[in-house]
Amino acid sequence: MLKRNKVCIHCGKEYVNKNYRKTRKYCSLKCYYTTDAYKERQSKGGKYRLGKTHTWGDKISQAKLGKPRSDMLGSKNPWWRGGVKVYRCLTSLKYKIWRRKVFKRDNYTCQHCGACNGNGKTVELNAHHILPWKLYPKKRYVISNGLTLCRKCHLKVHSKYGR
Repeated sequence: MLKRNKVCIHCGKEYVNKNYRKTRKYCSLKCYYTTDAYKERQSKGGKYRLGKTHTWGDKISQAKLGKPRSDMLGSKNPWWRGGVKVYRCLTSLKYKIWRRKVFKRDNYTCQHCGACNGNGKTVELNAHHILPWKLYPKKRYVISNGLTLCRKCHLKVHSKYGR
């Protein structure tokens, strides 16, 4: 990191600019707060406040306060799927058993391109639902509704349908 000695344009004191990319003109914030440039900015409704704690504007987002936004709760949230938490379903024991049975039935090979693990080659396999998970909740864990695909083929299948 390059360090440069500079001179404050307000008080004339020499200071070290530790970050060469930032073009500092003042030796400290205290020095800056006593300048006419700061006072003029404040009179125009600037963002800076005097003191150790700086608030950048009056509005603080609800997320920064640790509160959820009321317009994003429940069915108002764009990720809302009718109360079903998909990530919990995909980590459930029932899903894992279904996935393993589909892989075993298809002999751990991709049903589109025939890729499989072995001979120094590793393939990431995915269990694909033939009838969509969201539209057919009763067919989610039926083994005949599953298909073993490699990651590449799985992405191709989903991109066909615009997902």
